[in-house]
Amino acid sequence: MSLAASRGGMRKRVLEAALVALAVWLVSPCVAADEQSRGGYPEGIQETRPGELTPDRLERWRQMTPEERERIRERYRRWKQLPPEQRERILERRRRWRELPESERNYLRGRREIYRNSWPEEKRVIDKFFGRWRELPPERRQTLKRKFVEWRGMPAAERDEQMMNWPFYRKLPPGEQKVIRNFLFSEPVPRPSPDRHDPTAP
Repeated sequence: MSLAASRGGMRKRVLEAALVALAVWLVSPCVAADEQSRGGYPEGIQETRPGELTPDRLERWRQMTPEERERIRERYRRWKQLPPEQRERILERRRRWRELPESERNYLRGRREIYRNSWPEEKRVIDKFFGRWRELPPERRQTLKRKFVEWRGMPAAERDEQMMNWPFYRKLPPGEQKVIRNFLFSEPVPRPSPDRHDPTAP
């Protein structure tokens, strides 16, 4: 694999992790991001610290193919290269992720799936939304997180009316508003057919 391709793959994984982080913050003010999608650490490290190898994990290791074991070893090498404080943050975030209700974890998995199946132009809109989100003051983010949870339970027409009170959203073109609505509130669907010409059309 070329260096450029490797860097491109890393950027994609980091962006997906960032989007999951955003989604976690949207649905739960008390938890941080799940960084499992980073692929930066092996399964045995995700949920335990060194020395906490369980019989179940040992058995899974024995059943793996050589190729699967090598992938795990590579993830572990990357994991060990992280600064200790970053590893601690990831472990803590993973713990908080596990504490989420299954319905919320399913919601977050759905956001990741929607992003992965989006067209490049749709991803650009979602990226812009995420960039704007990070610029908001903490208290404003907390307020919006509560609103997002409320909006998820509203009929679409009422929710759209409420969202128009959000200045950032209101200023977006209608096609971009549609992308944001789909990302936040839609159920994942298969990737659309290649003959679709304008993914951000209202």
